[in-house]
Amino acid sequence: SGPLLAECKKVNETTIEDLPPAAFVDNGDGTASADSELVSGGINLGIKTYTHAFMILSNHLQVKHTQTYDFSLAAASGMAGGGATLSSGTTCWTIAAVSTYSNLDGTGHGETLRTGDPEDTDEISTKCGATVDTSGDYKLDYATEIIETFGEANGNWGSDAVVNRWPYAAASRGLDIGGTKAAILLQSNNVDLATTMENGERIFYIVAMANPLMITENTTTFNIGFGLTNSVSVDFSEGKAGALTNVKHGADPIDIRFTAN
Repeated sequence: SGPLLAECKKVNETTIEDLPPAAFVDNGDGTASADSELVSGGINLGIKTYTHAFMILSNHLQVKHTQTYDFSLAAASGMAGGGATLSSGTTCWTIAAVSTYSNLDGTGHGETLRTGDPEDTDEISTKCGATVDTSGDYKLDYATEIIETFGEANGNWGSDAVVNRWPYAAASRGLDIGGTKAAILLQSNNVDLATTMENGERIFYIVAMANPLMITENTTTFNIGFGLTNSVSVDFSEGKAGALTNVKHGADPIDIRFTAN
């Protein structure tokens, strides 16, 4: 990883304005492409052959989702969720809440973390009801999942050492990325390796392409596809009085595919 980071440091750095919230276009094949508004000033790729592709992104992955359940053949009348009190209904949705990949407790990156404990509504990242709330403290909103380490973690935020490298492996989220992927947790300066959960704020994502990406004078499109099919989980647990509870919608590290035509 050292030589790769060294190469990245050779580029010229330019300060750009803050970008708008992420917007994606559903490709209809299990992937989503980044909307053009995510790129400031366009992309200028040199005419050459690329064996690797890189992307630096936040380790805060956000999910906004509504799920409706059919209880016509079940003894229960609805799914349980969180809110000001225990909620229940056939439809559940994400709320503005923050959790970690390992469901850690405590405060991380200035946010109160939710553990997904089904016995405590303050720890649940969803709400359920007959219809989706469009206003109020528990309206449909983005739930945030922090990828705090690439290793095992339990208990409280910061109590385990950070594993900051994810070795090269095959794609695991249902998307053919045309090679193998690796990742490194970085600090906010996009250069230094993360040494704690608190200073780990970026994911340096790497694809080693089995078939190099060729950019020629005839290339007209460059596409970045995000594999989302197996990157989101709907997490359940048995809660109060044995109620099946939708505790959160988890976000896993995504697959990214780079193509050009």
